[in-house]
Amino acid sequence: MAVPGQQLSWSAYYEAASNASWLDVFASAIYNERYLAQIIKTKPYSILEVGTARGLHAITLSYIVPRVVGIDADKHLIKIANCLNAKFKGKVQFLKMDAFNTSFTRNSFDLCCSQGFFEHFSDSDILSLLEEQLRVAQIVIFSVPSFYYPKRNVGNERLMKRQQWEKLMGRFRVDAFYYGPNIDTSGGLAGSLKPNLIKKMLTAPRKAQICFTVRKR
Repeated sequence: MAVPGQQLSWSAYYEAASNASWLDVFASAIYNERYLAQIIKTKPYSILEVGTARGLHAITLSYIVPRVVGIDADKHLIKIANCLNAKFKGKVQFLKMDAFNTSFTRNSFDLCCSQGFFEHFSDSDILSLLEEQLRVAQIVIFSVPSFYYPKRNVGNERLMKRQQWEKLMGRFRVDAFYYGPNIDTSGGLAGSLKPNLIKKMLTAPRKAQICFTVRKR
């Protein structure tokens, strides 16, 4: 699904990453360790990942969580995710589905999650997405690139500070924290093993991402 301002389709963005390796799975988990740990800390039995893309986080979570479902509106990405799920022996059910109007009943999951998803939408769409996710689960945990992230990978990312996100989600109960080195992580682990990036990783504040836990008031 294209969103206003998006310069690159998600299928095109992830096409080069469709042949992911175990190194990519490891890199994805390491970059987002605090986000994934926040999810695991709630001890969920069932998780819905919204905007799953190629599904690496869903696959990683499926090694620990008994039931993991990943949804995405792009059928090509669902095909890639299913291939990687088989390759890495994940236990995820991937489904093509509209995030604004899922077919799941109320409280179908313990938790909804996403990484790199909400920043592509307008204020009203973000609130609608949260309402839908809080219909099918009692907790939403998501991560977005922050104001300090160095680039817009597909062109329409809203790179905001934590306080801006918290103000936007004022109708909900929200807990948040920054994490992650201020470098572009889209190149994976190998792409980060360069002297200038390693220097940035070691010296910059760890504020590239923001992790939010959202509940109804």
